[in-house]
Amino acid sequence: MSSKETFSGENVCDSFSLPRMEPFRQEAKGDVELALKLYAWNAQMVAASLEQISYLEVLLRNAIDKQLAKEVKEDKNGIPWFLLHPYNTVAVPATDDWPFYEEDSAYICQAGRYFQEVKHIAFYADKEIKPNIPCIVARYDNVEWNEAEANRLVNSGNREYKRLGQVMRKGLEAGRQGGRYQVFILTREGDPRQVSLSSPFVNKRTGKGSAFVQRQRYTSVHQLRHAQDIWEL
Repeated sequence: MSSKETFSGENVCDSFSLPRMEPFRQEAKGDVELALKLYAWNAQMVAASLEQISYLEVLLRNAIDKQLAKEVKEDKNGIPWFLLHPYNTVAVPATDDWPFYEEDSAYICQAGRYFQEVKHIAFYADKEIKPNIPCIVARYDNVEWNEAEANRLVNSGNREYKRLGQVMRKGLEAGRQGGRYQVFILTREGDPRQVSLSSPFVNKRTGKGSAFVQRQRYTSVHQLRHAQDIWEL
């Protein structure tokens, strides 16, 4: 092409490549000049929207950061959420504890037992993770455990303490002897904070090494919702 030769609309379209220009040419019904005008208009719209998208991106990113920080209690832990473990659920062996939860919506264990900061408890009984995953409403450690203390709590004006006293009474009736315990008050089935799985996770392994959890095991609601097998938790 000589220096005196000028570019035509067809030349410009060819320079942009056929796949890029084809939608505009179709919209313009073959009118090359109109297709180029549509292409220029599209580029202007994209450029104009980039500023708005950049604002949205910052606002969305900051909103997500605030929610994740709140979720893991970042202000209390002093560690950014992205450096903390992703687990929010503890699975516990619950041969006897699962029936007690079904009846009284609580989990009782020895005082001083260490647990990471989690939101949910998953019960492992009958060789399966039960499909109802309650949310932890309150946690009390080193609780004095006797009938007199249960009566005191039930008759107190504090709603939370009254609930604790009711659980203590039920525990005493179920054979939990006096002493000190750690108590988790949990949500009941139907509570919106409850996680409900479509089916239990069944442990199909047998023999040595087949126990899924002996003391406690950590996982997440996300894993519980999407795992295909109990050993993926």
